[in-house]
Amino acid sequence: MNNKDFAAKLNCAIEQQKFEQSVNQFQDQRPIDVSNALALMEPNLAWQLLERLPNRSTVFSYLEGYSGRDGT
Repeated sequence: MNNKDFAAKLNCAIEQQKFEQSVNQFQDQRPIDVSNALALMEPNLAWQLLERLPNRSTVFSYLEGYSGRDGT
């Protein structure tokens, strides 16, 4: 599954408040792949998911020029 499809699948799960299911989707993914998928998601949803990831600091380190919670 490519990052765009992965991000769309995660967006859907998060919008349905299925955060645990979304986090579980990342179990076998490398942090850089997770960050690439997050970068394709809506920022508010990506942040909600990032906050729940056990390796969030590593994933965050790969996010280049990613906007913050307020969209700036």
